[in-house]
Amino acid sequence: MPSFIVKYRSKGKINSAKLIANNAETARRQGARLGSVLTVARDTGAGQKKGMSSPERYTFLVRLSTMLGSRMATAEALRLLRDSFTGTISDAAGTLLERIGHGIDLPTAIAEEKRHFPGPVGLIVKVSSKSGQIYTALKDAAEFEQRMAGIKTGSGRTIITAIFGFVVAAIIVGVSVFYIGPEVMKIGLISENKDKVDVDWVNTMAQFIAVLIGGGGVVMLSLLWLGTMGRALFPEWADKIIMRIPYYSDIVMAQDNYLVLRRLSLMIGTGVRVEEALTSALETAKPGMLKKNLTDAIRNLRMGQKWSTAMTLLHPTDRAALALAADRGQIADNLNMIAQQAQDLYLQRVNSFAPVLMVISAFAVTLSGLILFGQTMLPMLQVAANMVK
Repeated sequence: MPSFIVKYRSKGKINSAKLIANNAETARRQGARLGSVLTVARDTGAGQKKGMSSPERYTFLVRLSTMLGSRMATAEALRLLRDSFTGTISDAAGTLLERIGHGIDLPTAIAEEKRHFPGPVGLIVKVSSKSGQIYTALKDAAEFEQRMAGIKTGSGRTIITAIFGFVVAAIIVGVSVFYIGPEVMKIGLISENKDKVDVDWVNTMAQFIAVLIGGGGVVMLSLLWLGTMGRALFPEWADKIIMRIPYYSDIVMAQDNYLVLRRLSLMIGTGVRVEEALTSALETAKPGMLKKNLTDAIRNLRMGQKWSTAMTLLHPTDRAALALAADRGQIADNLNMIAQQAQDLYLQRVNSFAPVLMVISAFAVTLSGLILFGQTMLPMLQVAANMVK
């Protein structure tokens, strides 16, 4: 995400601050909290610095959570992290220290610092901080970071390897049929004995395997497009299709469900009215079926109906549990359990999907190797066998 240098006037002095934002207008709105914004310019040197790695981010969150949990002041804890560490951890602590010095609260500062806290980590801190205990929010984010790191090093690597296997299999089949095979047939001895070489069945098999691999590639690319560009361009339409695809729907939509349900749980648990909590969640939810569910839930609530019946993204048993909750406390507990269930389901789906994809990829590579053998070694063996006869 780009970085901007914002110059502003505060208490008669002109200061500058580096802010991370999607665009200049967002950076201007962030800077307005510091003072009267004068200029906003893109920081051309921002891309030279790297953010924290996953292990460094986990260390940062855990240590900061421990210090804040022991009643240490936020500024003092960040200053200690900045001075006792080097590299990106020190840089992250210094950046956050500068932001809170301008009057921004720690959860908002972390959520806006996308370079060091990318993806949902910053959002989890901001959402979980609604409970009033920032150290608990940091601990939740650290646990989430650890889980995601396990996926990236385990199942994530397996999925990438499997996709690479599909690509290699497709290349082998294409090169074997359109280049290596014709070149082998030009070899003098084989060219002189073409009538004794029979590789038609190999070409037929190659076409069949090419169709299989091509079809699998089209399906994978279609799913990838649905989960990324499709959800960005046509959110509700894409979500409706994704919801009908077992396993894949849990992988794509679980993260958004977790963040929204966790936010609702914390807000309702701290005494916020259900309608106000739903309205707040609606403002931060991404466009799609979840946002539509929240809109319908607010409408049901205002019409005197059960708001939980509008949450069609949830399993019927989860909707029933929310509908039968006796008070806000029970609603908050149920929402928290459903949110955790969404996260656990995501982890389980990814961990089970990766080995299956790896087996299919290995099978495709094996078939492509068979085609390569049929296009190279088989003609030679057939000629040799006929010469012996």
